[in-house]
Amino acid sequence: QDVDQGIRAKLVLNLVSTAAQALPRGGSVLAQVGGGGVGEPTLTLTAMGEGARFSEELSQSFAIGARAASATGSLDQAGLDGLDARTITAFFSAWLAGTAGLRITVDAEATGKIVFALIR
Repeated sequence: QDVDQGIRAKLVLNLVSTAAQALPRGGSVLAQVGGGGVGEPTLTLTAMGEGARFSEELSQSFAIGARAASATGSLDQAGLDGLDARTITAFFSAWLAGTAGLRITVDAEATGKIVFALIR
């Protein structure tokens, strides 16, 4: 399924913002557009910098957004209470991706590097 350009633009902007939040001491965010076949990344963002970390708060916000976008999920108040100005972009990214039939993966295994991938 093709993703609407407006949704794609919102996803990119929100993921870049989330990637930047994972760089508390600064660094860089590299964007790479992929082939986008089923199961392949359509977009990869690599956040690199000293102290780069994918916080528990960002991880939880992604999970809340993904649940809200699923067929069984809903925007109940209990799930939204933990969101704030720093975590809302992660929530919104996961929610947008889910409603568009996409998913976001995060690889934070390497020191100083976090890879966000948007997968069809």
